[in-house]
Amino acid sequence: MPKKIKRPLVADLEDDKLIEFVAKHLFERRFFYEQASITVHTEDKSIEEIITEIRILLY
Repeated sequence: MPKKIKRPLVADLEDDKLIEFVAKHLFERRFFYEQASITVHTEDKSIEEIITEIRILLY
C-alpha cells in the first residue's frame, strides 16, 4: 500500500493492523465529527467535484 507512506500515523503499520487502527481512531473522533454542520460525501467523486461542492457549501 504505497499511499500510506505519505500518512505518518500509519506509515509503519502492517496492512493487517490498518483497519483496526482506522476503526479505533474513527471511534475516538466520532464526537467531533458529529458536531460538523456540513458533511461532504466524497465516494465516487473526483477531486474537482469535491472542491466545487465545498466551495458552494461555504459561500
